[in-house]
Amino acid sequence: MSYKPADFYLGVIDFFAVVLPGAVITLLLSPIIERGYPNAFDEMDSPTLWGMFFFSAYFLGHVLHQLGFLLDKLYDKTYVARYKRRGGDDDLLRDAKMCANVWINENLWQRCNSLVRVHNAVAAAEIDKLSADSKFFRSMTFVAIVSAFTLNQNNCTISIALLLLGLFSFWRFCYLRWKATELIYEYFIILRPSVQEIPKSTNESE
Repeated sequence: MSYKPADFYLGVIDFFAVVLPGAVITLLLSPIIERGYPNAFDEMDSPTLWGMFFFSAYFLGHVLHQLGFLLDKLYDKTYVARYKRRGGDDDLLRDAKMCANVWINENLWQRCNSLVRVHNAVAAAEIDKLSADSKFFRSMTFVAIVSAFTLNQNNCTISIALLLLGLFSFWRFCYLRWKATELIYEYFIILRPSVQEIPKSTNESE
């Protein structure tokens, strides 16, 4: 089967979680590249420059996306463990476990997510929107931190502003990810009577 350009699919999560943060950091780092390699891009035509830009945005976006898993662990240890579930499981998680006939289950979140997506396209679209937004701010956390230490090093005000932007991005990521998680459990509880029972497991939930 021959490959056609139309076969390349870029979903909403790919755009917000990968391409857009990659484009932002590409633009922020381009002055540094120009200082190191003056006139390097002067003789390139527009299609070549745009091609390099999109390649850089896509590649660096994937790097940021992969680094984002470090923030996932920080999210679990801070926002979830010390704020949302400081006293143990919240009511919605307990209800989801009861509906799934599981009390200790590492894959509860993944299984609920999969079942909701299979049985309700509207719910899947709503979850995707929240997931895309949360992953965008997760990547922007790294963008802001990197920018604070690489751009305008002689201007402390800008560096502090970028660090504050990174802090805000992390908080926004945590808020949106939590909201998406709660939404998945809510839809699962609503749809539970019409879906097949989840097999039991022996690990912790998300």
